[in-house]
Amino acid sequence: RHLPVCRTLHFLTPAAEDQIRAGKIMKSLLIFLLVVFEFHVIKTQSGLRCRGRNFDRERCCTKENPCVEGEGDCENDTDCGAGLGCGTNNCKGFGDFFHPKDDCCVKIDTNIRCRGRNFDTGRCCTTENPCVEGEGDCENNEDCEGNLSCGNNNCKKFGDFYHEKDDCCIKSGTSQPLPNTGIAQQSFGDIPLNPPEGQRCRGRNYEGKRCCTPEQPCNEGEGDCDGRGDGGLNDGDTGCRGSLVCGSNNCKQFGHYYHAKDDCCEKPNTSPTTTTRKPNPKKPILPPDGQRCRGRNYGERRCCTPEEQCDEGEGDCDGREDGSEHDGNTGCRGDLVCGSNNCKKFGLYYHDKDDCCERPVKEVKKEIASYWMLKLWSPVR
Repeated sequence: RHLPVCRTLHFLTPAAEDQIRAGKIMKSLLIFLLVVFEFHVIKTQSGLRCRGRNFDRERCCTKENPCVEGEGDCENDTDCGAGLGCGTNNCKGFGDFFHPKDDCCVKIDTNIRCRGRNFDTGRCCTTENPCVEGEGDCENNEDCEGNLSCGNNNCKKFGDFYHEKDDCCIKSGTSQPLPNTGIAQQSFGDIPLNPPEGQRCRGRNYEGKRCCTPEQPCNEGEGDCDGRGDGGLNDGDTGCRGSLVCGSNNCKQFGHYYHAKDDCCEKPNTSPTTTTRKPNPKKPILPPDGQRCRGRNYGERRCCTPEEQCDEGEGDCDGREDGSEHDGNTGCRGDLVCGSNNCKKFGLYYHDKDDCCERPVKEVKKEIASYWMLKLWSPVR
């Protein structure tokens, strides 16, 4: 006689069944969203040859095959057709399917002589050859023609082809020193409009940059000093007398005659512009031993190059957001990309404007998504 075979039946708890059902609903929803997205992309990008890094694996806009207006990603203006220039992170204005950092070809005014760092390799607005209204990048009012003054990060209003940090010449405003009326202490409220009589250092509108030096240090309210906020080789606080420190873009509080980017000597901890910071114990204060590229506070900019590439957390690299001729991501090893003003997250010894090599956002997002999908579809125990 054959004995009956005992089989063990597995039953799912109600909670497990709810979790599986929720997973199936989530999967169906994701498929639906992908279909809608693909339809939107196909509809939006119709007619465009070059559609940016989300679609084109290699360079699409080239000198040999230039792009039309609204196509990208371009590297410089030679990648664009006649009368066009290569913008900066501007492709989103032509279609949401572009990557946020894609650069698209845009119309430019060919009558403009100086068009900023995206086009001009050297200084274009100078004292010898000053710029007219709407041209840049200028350094001070002497770089502008006649009674025009040098603005502050204002060129974008004259054309999208400018870099976001370009300064253009504009009609006289608050950034131009007011004419001397003979009243040395003429003021607006408690802030003087004109430099006090006998003041040696009065900012780039009068003496140029770095009037305060270790050999001739400045008093409180004088500038421009060359502090830590300027990066690279700097004077720190030694351009200021005694215990004073060199601030950052803080001179306007001492006088309207200063340029918006002038740095003045001030008392320690008197304003949030002071460059002296308390260390954060969670991040390294000094570079690790043997690190080659440690930012502009320790060496020159652009330490990461295509010939000597950097690892994750090293900088300064010369990425697309620096404008003009750049290395893109070729200064970083493998699939790493050059970030923008991101080095501080790797170490406090970096300058605020240092760009470090980091993992691409897509890769990080993919890892996060994979983690949660594994959690979602993990077997119930």
